[in-house]
Amino acid sequence: MPNKDVHIYIDDDTGFKYIFDGTNLVRLPDDSGSGNGSDDSKQNQNDNKSDENGSLDDAKE
Repeated sequence: MPNKDVHIYIDDDTGFKYIFDGTNLVRLPDDSGSGNGSDDSKQNQNDNKSDENGSLDDAKE
């Protein structure tokens, strides 16, 4: 097999890594092993927001 120029791209929005060999663009598996790291991070952000809102509501009472 001839050697190809291989490039790795990282999507800043999702954190996904893609490998491009000049013909095919393939997403690499996540390092976290949880399947979709993007969904996990969004869930954590939502949890933090609800916690903050809850504490603000408690302070008003």
